[in-house]
Amino acid sequence: MTIARVAALALCCAHAAAQSPCIDTSYDSGNTNGLEVTANQNVTQTFTINGTGLMRQIDIDDFRLHGGSSGQLPFDVSIVDVDAAGVPLPTVLFTQTFAPTTVTTTPSTHSVDVTSAGIVVQPGDRFGIKLTTATPSSGPTYAWGGDAPGTYAAGAIFIHDNVGPLVFDLGFKVWVDPGASVTSYGTDFGGTNGAPTLDASPPPVRGQPFDILCGNPQPNTAVASLLIGAQPVSIPTPFGGTLLVQPIGSIGLQLPANGVLPLTSIVADDATSCGLVVQMQLLTLDPSAAFGIGFSAGMELTVGY
Repeated sequence: MTIARVAALALCCAHAAAQSPCIDTSYDSGNTNGLEVTANQNVTQTFTINGTGLMRQIDIDDFRLHGGSSGQLPFDVSIVDVDAAGVPLPTVLFTQTFAPTTVTTTPSTHSVDVTSAGIVVQPGDRFGIKLTTATPSSGPTYAWGGDAPGTYAAGAIFIHDNVGPLVFDLGFKVWVDPGASVTSYGTDFGGTNGAPTLDASPPPVRGQPFDILCGNPQPNTAVASLLIGAQPVSIPTPFGGTLLVQPIGSIGLQLPANGVLPLTSIVADDATSCGLVVQMQLLTLDPSAAFGIGFSAGMELTVGY
């Protein structure tokens, strides 16, 4: 198995413990009611962003064909701006057209990737999810399930572009990726030639390769262990250095003399990678260190956009 594949496997192991959802805001309806989406009635659910990052995906929950499984025309899913009063604006930031065959008569989740719109958000930003269609109201249509009254306090429902707010809240989720980052923490410990180093370049964007850079300051090759964990710690050891990772996996390495060993890795480009944060620390055998072991500082990777 190549080093790159081992590194990727290690990140997957850390992923299981470090993962947290990237659902920024949502309303999980009981699907006790809903609204039709027709040529005579477009529907917009507004929402408020909680975090910072790139809007990645929206889920329209409890969505279905209504009144039959044929006769519907294509429908559009759009992201629109919202004014200071919370009313949807005509400004469209993203739109995509879908065929009726992408929906069934059973209420289910319709997911839309909005990454291409490049909508970078911050807490307090408000937007709307707008559904439109040319499907006549006289036959089979679409229905978006929700509750009346709803309990989503950070947004509301509008129809006909600006009629509302209504007492409804419809089921939805908004996914936001944080920005990818690499952060060092804690204190290293080494011998006369310095301590081992640990870095990553570029920051880990999901679906894109990046290198974990394991540095050796010694004039000779060094046996090393890269510790991977799901949370930082600060535990003094009897070897002079401080353990900075609660390890759940490790990779054995041999580092070049006075050099850097790059470990190429990649994180899957899917929703399961949302919120992935991994901590790492590099330990080396170092005869010049006080107790024969060198410790790098800790490194925290946040996978994002």
